[in-house]
Amino acid sequence: MVRAAVFIGVDRASGLTPLHDAAAGARRLRDDWAVEQKFAYTELVTDADGAKVTLDRVYDAIGRVLKPDVEQLVVYFAGHGINVARHECWLLSDAPRVGHAVISATISEEQARYCGVPHVVFISDACRTAAGSIGLQNVNGNGIFPNEEPTGTEKPVDLFFGASLGRPTYEVSNVDDAVAGFTALYTDALGKALRFQVPELVDWTRERDDEVGLIRPRRLRDHLNKAVTRTIRDRNLPDPVVQVPDARITSDPQVWVSRHVGRLPPLAPAPRPPRPPFGVAPVGRGGIDGGVRDGDGAPDEGEATASAAETTGEFESPFESLRPPHVTQTRSDVAPDLREASGTLVSLALQNPAFVANLLSVTDAAGPRQFETRCGFKLRGARVRDALALGADVQKLGGADDIVRINPQHVAPLVLLVLDDGSGVVVPAIRDFIGALTFDAGEFVDLAYEPSANGWRAGAYQERARELQTLRKVVAAASRNGSFRLEGEDAARLARRMQLLKGVDPSLAIYAAYAYYDGRDRQRLTEMNDFLRRDLDAVLFDVALLAGALDGCRIAVGDPLLGLFPLLSQGWIYLRTRRVTLPEGAERLQPHLRESLWTQFDARGVDLLRSTSFKDASSWQLVD
Repeated sequence: MVRAAVFIGVDRASGLTPLHDAAAGARRLRDDWAVEQKFAYTELVTDADGAKVTLDRVYDAIGRVLKPDVEQLVVYFAGHGINVARHECWLLSDAPRVGHAVISATISEEQARYCGVPHVVFISDACRTAAGSIGLQNVNGNGIFPNEEPTGTEKPVDLFFGASLGRPTYEVSNVDDAVAGFTALYTDALGKALRFQVPELVDWTRERDDEVGLIRPRRLRDHLNKAVTRTIRDRNLPDPVVQVPDARITSDPQVWVSRHVGRLPPLAPAPRPPRPPFGVAPVGRGGIDGGVRDGDGAPDEGEATASAAETTGEFESPFESLRPPHVTQTRSDVAPDLREASGTLVSLALQNPAFVANLLSVTDAAGPRQFETRCGFKLRGARVRDALALGADVQKLGGADDIVRINPQHVAPLVLLVLDDGSGVVVPAIRDFIGALTFDAGEFVDLAYEPSANGWRAGAYQERARELQTLRKVVAAASRNGSFRLEGEDAARLARRMQLLKGVDPSLAIYAAYAYYDGRDRQRLTEMNDFLRRDLDAVLFDVALLAGALDGCRIAVGDPLLGLFPLLSQGWIYLRTRRVTLPEGAERLQPHLRESLWTQFDARGVDLLRSTSFKDASSWQLVD
């Protein structure tokens, strides 16, 4: 198989704390693995010699290895990283001072599927923490592959991340005095695995007279999760070092990423590393000596306080040593109902303490279960200051600031709710449904629809209310944590269950659509979009977007779309990759997105909506 690779390492991004092992790690992986594997084409792009790493350098390197005979391409990045609207951005030398000196891993992934290479692998050893400063929030990621119209059949792309969503990656001081400096935890574990230093990871097969060992993506993913956590535990790293790798695998299970011919020589048992000297602290990929920092160099107040140093002995789950006692107790309280609702998803998601915290923030909104108009909204965790509607009459009921009644006059009415903190959300009013909006610490964390109790759908909802409410909480919490995936037989059954329930809660269709899109399940996306069109006489914006129904379209106010733009914030980046144009004014909203699972705008974004898309909207009336 003809293989190619591009290794990118950026130690110094403009204004951010320098890293120690990004450039060196990229070179090490190329020299120790790619050369050993006899890659036909390799490129190394780093700032080790003082040269800046720019988009042009990376783009040109990709172009040099995109040969017609290449069957597998590996793109490795090490450096500072952030997530913007739950999408990865890699910061190059001039970022964030130059907002476009940034690689969007998501856009690059979308482009790579049509670059002509049968299998592309992205590997990222970079933080995935949220952008904390204004400068980082305004970065504008770019793709690194040719920006061409999608043609032909899309090819599989596998993505390996050094950390889970919202978390940093780390460099740690070397314990061997003969090796000075720092080593990146993830790249170190990855290099050992790819170079066949983990015998139990190898799949053996026979080719003619040779025994051939193969490292396959799915087993590599599972190994890295355990290996990094085990290193943290064995080295007794101080609080709050918690790093759990992540991956999205869409390639065939038989695909491999590393190959060895002949039996492996026996490995000498590795000595247990000693505890680092007192005062040695980890260095995050977005961090500084002496403490954990997020992507902009400021303290990350949202970091978990769990420590791997408190646990001894063996463990099955890579998260077992990281779960603080109060989370373990919470798990026992919620697990039975959740397992009854969704099985494997819950057993996986409950391993992550952040998931449990997110789960507890999503509770059923109180308030009315029916309106005379059979349509409206109720809020939990926020109050409504003002409301404007397109294609509907909107009314505030009495003195309540968290209940809004809607009388739809259009097949797909839209409502702008201005909240008490000045931010705002745009939500579709769906006939015969009451929308329940949940806010946690100012963030729009969940949107759920339940049939109005006086409508024709109420009977079906009541039959499945317990299952539906529990499933929705689990999916919402997992999505907020970046861990909602649909893989394997159990996940396929869960997906089917969500499909069956989408007629009584359309928001489940939105969550499922993103999971299907990650898994490249186009058939289910199309089927779901068609069902919603028949059932609701309109389509949900996100589902239509991901199903490809909006490709190349210009959206207009008044279209039969439930949504004027993506309802989940992660959908905004796909407007670029699917070439979708928003109405005049709405295309300027993206810089005003707040950090939120569901789309939420700051006060300036609300003003822009008032003066453009909602300039002809009807404002609410007070009803006693």
